[in-house]
Amino acid sequence: MLPIRILLLATALAASSSARLVNLRARQAGSGAVVLTECVTPGHAALTYDDGPSDNLAHLLQVLHDNNAPATFFMNGNNYKCIYNSTSVADMHQALAANHQIQSHSWEHLNLTELTGQALQDQFSRFNTALNKTCGVTPTFMRPPYGAYNDETISVASEFGMTLVTWTIDTGDSTGESLATQEQAVDDAPDFSSQPIMLMHEPDEQTATELTPYAIASLRKEDYTLVTLSECLGMPAYTFVGQPQARRFDWNCR
Repeated sequence: MLPIRILLLATALAASSSARLVNLRARQAGSGAVVLTECVTPGHAALTYDDGPSDNLAHLLQVLHDNNAPATFFMNGNNYKCIYNSTSVADMHQALAANHQIQSHSWEHLNLTELTGQALQDQFSRFNTALNKTCGVTPTFMRPPYGAYNDETISVASEFGMTLVTWTIDTGDSTGESLATQEQAVDDAPDFSSQPIMLMHEPDEQTATELTPYAIASLRKEDYTLVTLSECLGMPAYTFVGQPQARRFDWNCR
């Protein structure tokens, strides 16, 4: 198996070489900045998973492997599980080695519109620092928790060289919707977009065992090509690619 750094560099170069100037469909913010909501190429679809790492990550990775499907994980630093936990780190390394991508979902899954100044910046910097230490990369994309953002959120993201990304289709797997309703949301994707970003949630066991295989089969039946988020958006996945650091005594989420 190739080292993680080589795999990440290959991914970054591929995304960079395919980057293109396009008229992205995006939500317009008051500052004139945009928040990306779907892929740039018709026929592409991206599976994205929020809220990890959790104890369900390894299982979901196996499901994705069994279905030969790429995914992008928007992770927190301290939500279901501390990102510095040894099993979290091992699972993230496994995800990257399988050519999945890891992006930011903030440090603690707070509503970023309720934060300002240093408190808001910390939600970006603490996650980026942790991902750099554990995996040797700095993410390009950030998905604000609850999809909530304002001009200051976008401004701080820009200061960190990051782009905000939300989604096209929310499957409802985190809001108590029935599995049938979640599957219907997937089936309805072609009615909303020819290039959707699908929102699911990594900690939900049913998402791994039931919804993910269904989504993969349904989207492929509609002739979508499943891609990572960087390929979906035609942008590099990471602003920095280096080496994971050796574990230290101060790796914690306090």
